Amino acid sequence: MIRPKWLVLLVALPVLLFALGACSDDDEDDGPAATDVVEPLPTDAEMDDDMESDSLQIEVVSQSLSFSPDVIEAPEAVEVTIVYENAQDGVQHNLAIYMNEEDATNGVEPLAATAVAQGPDTQELTVGPLPAGDYFVWCQVHTSLMTATFSVE
Repeated sequence: MIRPKWLVLLVALPVLLFALGACSDDDEDDGPAATDVVEPLPTDAEMDDDMESDSLQIEVVSQSLSFSPDVIEAPEAVEVTIVYENAQDGVQHNLAIYMNEEDATNGVEPLAATAVAQGPDTQELTVGPLPAGDYFVWCQVHTSLMTATFSVE
């Protein structure tokens, strides 16, 4: 009657091996273990703080042959995106930034400029980062009428 013992052993051994294999640690990741450290996602305020330190967006509008605001202020060492809106229907304008008025009047290339476009039109202009100082701004179409200051502090 030795045969039934071998039969039990032959049936029990594969079942035991299967059960042990199901309990073993495999390569699949079922998520963080109790000892894993999971960093929380940044809050919206933290993301806004990070973005503010690296870049800044400023809106400038031209209407009635003037820029508003006429003094554009930005912090030093920060890239600035100027959202420039030519709100004057049917009139061509642009916004160009120079080191100074002399460079502008002598034909020196601007540090940055939007394309000349007929209004209404909106364009984005990325500037800097620039060192502290006051920079000259004008419309390259209406040079004597449309000026402003880009003040980096």
